[in-house]
Amino acid sequence: MKFKTWDTENKKMLQQEDVKNWPFSKLMAPPYVLLWSSGRSTADGKEIFAGDLIRSMHSGPLMEIRLGQYQAFCPADRHEMPTVGFYAAAEGYPDMPLGDPSEYAMHMGNIYEGRSPEAERIREDLQEYVCELCRFPKEAADQEELEESFCSKCKVDQMLLGL
Repeated sequence: MKFKTWDTENKKMLQQEDVKNWPFSKLMAPPYVLLWSSGRSTADGKEIFAGDLIRSMHSGPLMEIRLGQYQAFCPADRHEMPTVGFYAAAEGYPDMPLGDPSEYAMHMGNIYEGRSPEAERIREDLQEYVCELCRFPKEAADQEELEESFCSKCKVDQMLLGL
């Protein structure tokens, strides 16, 4: 799988080639944030990673691409159920599966590099959370949670890596 890494200390995006000789455990611990590729691209041809921001070409809000657990409606069972994967999150809207963004979305930047005022606002909001994948709030986390390199709530990285 492709990924890139945000260096929170130096405020710099590192590409996979930049860190290819680093131990994976280093990439999974502060000050680094590992951003997995969704394997999809926007209508303007840009590959989408967790933390990217997209906007529908038709209308609608700025959406943050996240990787983790979210609630999705199951038409067969007629209720919401927990689902794991890439999804789009926007203020005031239910989380939704990513789908095929090459048909509907343009790339607007990402929450780390702050390429737009909206991206900067979302990045500032992340300071309230321990886990950038599931948005586990700091006030709900205990000291043990803060010392782990993985979130004990979402376990997404462990599932992806088979750990």
